[in-house]
Amino acid sequence: MRHRKVLVLGEGQDARAEFLAEHPEALVLQANPYANISGLADTVEDEIAYGVELTASNRDAMRQSVHEVSEKLGITYLLGKHPLGLSGGQTQLVALASIFTIKSTALFLENPLVGLDASARQRALALMEQYRGELMWSNPARVGEDERALATSIVEEVFEHAPADQQSIKWRLAPAALVAENLEVPVPSARWSKRTGQTLLSGVTLEVAPGESLALTGANGSGKSTLLKTLAGIAKPKSGRVRVGEQDVARTKTKSRPQLISLATQQPRYQILTTSVEREITAGASEGKDYGHQLLQAFDLESSAAENPYDLSNSAQQLLAVACALASAPSVLALDEPSASLSPQDYQTLVGLLNSFTQAGGVLVVASHDEELIRDINARVFTLT
Repeated sequence: MRHRKVLVLGEGQDARAEFLAEHPEALVLQANPYANISGLADTVEDEIAYGVELTASNRDAMRQSVHEVSEKLGITYLLGKHPLGLSGGQTQLVALASIFTIKSTALFLENPLVGLDASARQRALALMEQYRGELMWSNPARVGEDERALATSIVEEVFEHAPADQQSIKWRLAPAALVAENLEVPVPSARWSKRTGQTLLSGVTLEVAPGESLALTGANGSGKSTLLKTLAGIAKPKSGRVRVGEQDVARTKTKSRPQLISLATQQPRYQILTTSVEREITAGASEGKDYGHQLLQAFDLESSAAENPYDLSNSAQQLLAVACALASAPSVLALDEPSASLSPQDYQTLVGLLNSFTQAGGVLVVASHDEELIRDINARVFTLT
């Protein structure tokens, strides 16, 4: 019997409900990788083992299953680490390992390839290919040919709406270069990490001129997100400094820093502070509410102004996070995987506005595995190894 592998184009809420009604025993991998981590285990190995504990015949069989799946996904080097101290891509791989270790007869995976580098993506697809059960996965973003080739059928569940007119926005920013001088970046501090205080990146020197885009690339766990946080003044380097124009970011008052450099992180849900889209955009609008409303209109979010940001689709949340980062009128915009959950239409909206921002003299720094995005924003590549 050939088991189905069904790709859903879109966020897949209707397809998911139908699939789970047909397969009540199915396991679900949520779109946010961090929502799949229990937070109760001290090691990745124990985290992956949680789900299989109830089905394995004995402890040795459980550990063997964990190691087999971990080897297929290339994460055996992570087994001794704390699961809350991983990068976004590494967390996604651990979440995938946790669900594939359980011998379930049906799986529904929400955007399972989000945040994965090219090598990790191929390993994840290979594991999905080997799965002997009913498998359905959704992808709200642009779909690769490798995903299409894996699917035995494709469900089109894309919620279309009339595309917004591309708004010409008068950007409010003070053009200034971003300069990082000989940064030594430590491993992010955490009470469970044995590497706390150790160096993650050293000798990082870069300069991005007004009107230029820079893409930070590298394997999962190479330090892209940590470097972005360091550039934005959220994380402290062990040595070196970051300047926007003539101003030292680390020595700038916290409330003034977003006007120099503003960051939208990889998980936009964790940046939500208020109960409506309008309040969210105006909360950080240093140029006033009118500017916040212009941004909502430009990002095609004006019709959602009264909605709770948590009720938006993943794609709309991603756009809102970028809009909010721009509301402080920064000279430098820093984005972590901004295209990971975007629908094709929202992707075009984002690309158009990012290019408009740099044309106005803004500096754009993006951490991304998305080669199409890097090409479309004409970014110079800085690879972390």
